[in-house]
Amino acid sequence: MKLNGQEIPTPFENPKIEYISISRSERAVTGRMRTETVATKYSISLNYKGLKPENAKMFLEPHKSKQLVEFEFVDCYGNHKIKAYVTVSGHELYSPKPQYHANIAVTIEEA
Repeated sequence: MKLNGQEIPTPFENPKIEYISISRSERAVTGRMRTETVATKYSISLNYKGLKPENAKMFLEPHKSKQLVEFEFVDCYGNHKIKAYVTVSGHELYSPKPQYHANIAVTIEEA
């Protein structure tokens, strides 16, 4: 897996890939609801037990700036390269060395 062309560290747990369906619903003339799927996007969850400062910056900087990143990964359907947003939902500072991050959860969501 790569983020903006850089290899990312291997997560503690297997990456969790979810598919998010974006749909639109409207009522037809007959009164029935009709739902149309507009797009299906990827959401990838990565969990780390600990990250060094330079690895944590790879995720924290795009999260803070809310900029789009290029994320590459491989699954059973082949290679994928998507434009995505990075969300860091929580992390702890490792007490002996506060520059290290512990228990960090990263979500990569396709734009």
